Amino acid sequence: MQEKWIDIALLGSDQWCHPIWTAINQAVAEGRTTNPSREFNELCLNLMLRRSLLPRISGHINKGVRSLGVAVSKSGESHISTPSKQGNALVWDQESLLDLVLNIDSLLFELQSCVDLGDTLLTLAYKETGNTSTLKALERPTRRLKESVYSPSRAVSTGSGTIRGSPIDLPQGERGEPRRSE
Repeated sequence: MQEKWIDIALLGSDQWCHPIWTAINQAVAEGRTTNPSREFNELCLNLMLRRSLLPRISGHINKGVRSLGVAVSKSGESHISTPSKQGNALVWDQESLLDLVLNIDSLLFELQSCVDLGDTLLTLAYKETGNTSTLKALERPTRRLKESVYSPSRAVSTGSGTIRGSPIDLPQGERGEPRRSE
């Protein structure tokens, strides 16, 4: 069993939960509710951490897209596809491409996590404060929000060659792999 450890402070985290904590602490002081549960406090911390990741991930995506934009601007006529001519696939630095895909996937995952954690947090807050009428009113909007942020049917599909329902026409070689320019 671990007997010693060091806690690391995460400074500058997202402040989204602070107004909620303040309102609950005020209600506790006024005797209108009980102290929030440990689960509630841990949910707040987890949500604040995940929300703090979003701007960092977005920054990485912007950097990757700018780098890809430079590569595309330097590409030649051989990479341009038209209805009558199929161009060659642009070969871009694979590390950068995988980082961009990873960061987009991370952003989608963290957005979904924030929606789920926020829904769980608000549900728990209303349950713990006994405000069940507001809890019932939240069910439909939170379900719609979850559906709009991320749906597996809208995700990147490498098998069908689509991203969010938009077809992508990749130049294909003889075996179905993207054609590379020499």
